[in-house]
Amino acid sequence: MLVGLVAACGIDAVGQAILGPDRDEPDVRDAANADDRSAADVEELDAGEDADIDALELDCGVCPLGFTCSLDAGCTDFARPHFILTANPSAQWSWGTRSRDAAADVFAPMPVGVTDPANGIDQWSTADGSITPGVFVNPSSSVIHPYGTFTMQPRQMAFHPGPNDERAIVRWTAPAARTYVARVVVVGLSGYNGAQITTTNVTVTRNGDGGTSVLGKTNVGHDGGAGSDASVGPFTIDVPSSYFSAGDTLDVAVDYGQNANFGYDSTGVDVTVFAP
Repeated sequence: MLVGLVAACGIDAVGQAILGPDRDEPDVRDAANADDRSAADVEELDAGEDADIDALELDCGVCPLGFTCSLDAGCTDFARPHFILTANPSAQWSWGTRSRDAAADVFAPMPVGVTDPANGIDQWSTADGSITPGVFVNPSSSVIHPYGTFTMQPRQMAFHPGPNDERAIVRWTAPAARTYVARVVVVGLSGYNGAQITTTNVTVTRNGDGGTSVLGKTNVGHDGGAGSDASVGPFTIDVPSSYFSAGDTLDVAVDYGQNANFGYDSTGVDVTVFAP
């Protein structure tokens, strides 16, 4: 069922922000070209011709609040464009953390949003100057190597668990009751300059239950250390078509993995939600 929905929504095989630059909302004119429209057709679309607008509305329908409508991908909501340092949550997206202690396993938005000029990243975290745990991005158009141990592509988003296995979480909240499909792409980032490879678990759950409603999971690397041939991805987690009530949540969480150590665990993450 998911394959058909993926095809219908025009979902790429791999989340582009994981491997390359911007993962911004699709451009309608690019979508028009992808549909083999002529240059004249594209000019008509730019000019606001009624026929083209009608066609756009027919293909996309009415998108939920916060979703972008395009001819090639339908209604989509990406995490990365909503990462800003002035608001958490930002639209439907939140950056937060959970304790590994079941008794205290409550989602808490990260309170500190800062720029770290020494490492070239923007970050949300629980304490100033720390990404453990944290959610962070490379805001530049260049490849960077934060802390001298991992690599981030331009505009890439990542997260990192804490020393006591605190989960770093990218959360999406449904703006309206309907069926949604999601795709999560993750990749281990550590290993630069001889550093150990990333060894984490990434789990997708519904409604912040801490794992009782797991929608998908993948392991990144293993307890292999520097030079290990373990795969660090990218890995794709396809969340099957599910009905969400307004206010239901989708959590993408990273923990410190099989080696029970939070070091060298920066993990690239790209989350896209579709409203087919």
